[in-house]
Amino acid sequence: MKILLLGVGLQGRAALYDLAHSPDVAHVIAADADISTLRAFSESLPTDRVSATRVDVRDEARVAKLMQKAQAVIALLPHTFCAPIARQAIECGIHYVDASYPDPTYKKLAPKAVASGAAILPEMGLDPGIDLLLARQAVSELDVVTRLDSYGGGIPISEAADNPLRYKISWTFAGVLRSYADRAARLIVSGAPVDIPPRALFSEAHRHTVTVPTLGELEAYPNGDATQYLKALGIADSVQHAGRYSLRWPGHCTFWDKLVNLGFLEETPVKTGAATVSPRQFVHDLLLPQLQYGPDERDAVVVRVEAHGLKAAQPRRVTYEMVDRRDTETGLLAMQRTVGFTASIGAQLLLRGDIRARGLLSPVSDVPAQLLFSSSQNCATGESAYIAASPVPPRIREPAHIYAGSEEYLLCVADAGIQMQSCRSSQRRLDAFAGMTPRRSGGLRSVILKKEGCYAFTAAADSFSRSAVASRLAALSRTASPCAPTI
Repeated sequence: MKILLLGVGLQGRAALYDLAHSPDVAHVIAADADISTLRAFSESLPTDRVSATRVDVRDEARVAKLMQKAQAVIALLPHTFCAPIARQAIECGIHYVDASYPDPTYKKLAPKAVASGAAILPEMGLDPGIDLLLARQAVSELDVVTRLDSYGGGIPISEAADNPLRYKISWTFAGVLRSYADRAARLIVSGAPVDIPPRALFSEAHRHTVTVPTLGELEAYPNGDATQYLKALGIADSVQHAGRYSLRWPGHCTFWDKLVNLGFLEETPVKTGAATVSPRQFVHDLLLPQLQYGPDERDAVVVRVEAHGLKAAQPRRVTYEMVDRRDTETGLLAMQRTVGFTASIGAQLLLRGDIRARGLLSPVSDVPAQLLFSSSQNCATGESAYIAASPVPPRIREPAHIYAGSEEYLLCVADAGIQMQSCRSSQRRLDAFAGMTPRRSGGLRSVILKKEGCYAFTAAADSFSRSAVASRLAALSRTASPCAPTI
């Protein structure tokens, strides 16, 4: 695989890390306007398969020359740059992947993409991206869906939420402020669409709280159009309530409700003394340096999808949830990992043939969901409560079996440690794969299993033999190539 990565900022660094650690990728061309930062990061990677180069993505001739050396391009750029890059990719006959909402021009490019054997795959990030696959899986568990709520957010963990806003930047701050000031929302309430103007997003009438395991109570406010995916999910005719929400620590909405309605996020310049300044730019420049993560501070990313409806004529709720935190070993924030890794995986799925469709694609219909998450059933409550894990790295390899007495276990190594899962079931043999050798002890997190073509992630368990694990890990570390951590 030869992949061009355009944009190696926050999210791009994670994509580059993932690509550089994938044995399936023969060469990565990483291109960014900031060549010094890019080179410093690329030189820290343990591979010689990365070429760092400076590029202005507005220079179409230069971009086209780079595309001629690649089979796919990942664009982790501001949204305004994405459409021209997608057009050039299709003209060059290579796949295009980004983590943004699809530009309207992509539909016009779709026939050309099909003719050239290429795919346009937007929305391969966190939100949109992982949330859409979770929504598809949740919906598939019900016969009739009457309600669909989707939540996503990136926040500092409580120990790092040490400023008055309890917020720090893991995404472009200009984009955050733009979404606060300019993006209206649309919900479905009692079967009818309800539009919420930007100035009302943070109002008390439109926010509510949710409790996330391991994090606690968070507040949710409307974010974007909840109706845009209902038809693709096949539930437009049955849904009576639907919403897409962002998550923040309590108090965030009250603060920004006041600032938005006082005009602090307006772009129209205001004269103050001898100077003229945009209020939004002033807020941006004032807060940007105060909201940075320290090198050892961790963020958390949350995605939750809840579907309500009927299964076998009985009321049922299905919940998928993912929580990730910064990997302090690599320094990559959870937001970087869940966006950048997902985009990287999308490109590799296309080039490996796991996604065969061509033209304009969507995670809702074209990305194999079984590669992204697993499920477990909460029998105690009678509800289907599914806990989603993370995208499966394309690097997972050899079966890893451990025998302890008469019982057989399957071992997989994850980013925070190791775990074994009993094979005792009617399906005695499962395929298990080793993802990477751990870089630190403790923090048992997840195991990757594969059964009948579906990947499964299980919760941590401490009761298995540590000596057996240690023995198997020693063998794995001698045979398995280093791989990027799972998200």
